[in-house]
Amino acid sequence: MISFPEQRKKIINFAVEKLKSHNIFIKIKNIAGGESAGIPFASFISQKLNLPLSYIRKEKKRFGKNSQIEGIIKPNENVLLVEDLMTDGGSKVKFIESILKAKAKINMIFVIFNYGINIDFFEVKKKKIKVLHLATWQDVLHEFTKSKKISDKDKKKIEKFLKSIGVKNLKFSP
Repeated sequence: MISFPEQRKKIINFAVEKLKSHNIFIKIKNIAGGESAGIPFASFISQKLNLPLSYIRKEKKRFGKNSQIEGIIKPNENVLLVEDLMTDGGSKVKFIESILKAKAKINMIFVIFNYGINIDFFEVKKKKIKVLHLATWQDVLHEFTKSKKISDKDKKKIEKFLKSIGVKNLKFSP
């Protein structure tokens, strides 16, 4: 997606519009991208919002300052974690722990695509973090069904598979 400027611009505009529509957003003071696919999206969003950018590695560097965070995340600062997609959220745990270790706050994660395993919230260390997204499998299947690009039989097969991997809330209108 990052290689297609026109489509990318539309997605970033949708992302910013969705973020601004949530009350939590007004407190955000830093946009952090998760290594590696979250970094470009965090960059585009932070530029559009004129907010500081940082990024978080999956692991600390083994040389130099041994840092896991590049950029400045201040104590008590509200950070928005941006990623390209979210499956079960496993990779998000390290990023969130790194933000909390920096004594910053995280109340929201934004992803372009959410598989639907963690729909509205993601919990780390008994802390519920809001999850915002632009699209889910439900949206994809709805569009394919609406445009008749998928048969009912194939839709049922896909739904069965998605449910088997933990995707929730697969409710479609024909």
